[in-house]
Amino acid sequence: MPATVSLDDIVEALGLQSEISQTFLNRETGEILACTEEEISLAEEEDDERTPQWQQKMLPKVREALNGKPWLELPTKFEIHEWEIMQRFADKEENEEHRRELLRAIHGNGAFRHFRDTIYRLGIEKRWYRFHDEQLKEVAIEWLEENQIPFSEKKKNQKGENTDLTDARGSSGSRKV
Repeated sequence: MPATVSLDDIVEALGLQSEISQTFLNRETGEILACTEEEISLAEEEDDERTPQWQQKMLPKVREALNGKPWLELPTKFEIHEWEIMQRFADKEENEEHRRELLRAIHGNGAFRHFRDTIYRLGIEKRWYRFHDEQLKEVAIEWLEENQIPFSEKKKNQKGENTDLTDARGSSGSRKV
């Protein structure tokens, strides 16, 4: 039976994806494993003796993740379609001048950098990051449901500790993820 995973943890992992890494979820334990291209290359080689000792400890887990069950690869940065998220944000911008500037920023070379510079120049970066997080949350929920993985949302107390986890499908529990 799959472990109940934290939706917040999945969203955070999606937000940290890069072009040079892969991230996996262990369906049975809820563990998230992020691997760089270098770690994946080392794991694919059979000669661990040339690998630094500090990296050798991680290789068995990376190999296990690369071999599949119980590990699943999270959606990659390319599957998340960051450019489309930027375009949706720009399209929803109510200020016509801001919308034009945002849409202009996402076209051509350096679109991501130009977009980031534009949101800061316009002072709308907080709205962007809230929107971006919500979009990643939608991607995470869709992926978790597609893979039939139960998930919960963390609720933190004032100290930042997990106090209650409620399954998105309605059941609740106190399992720490």
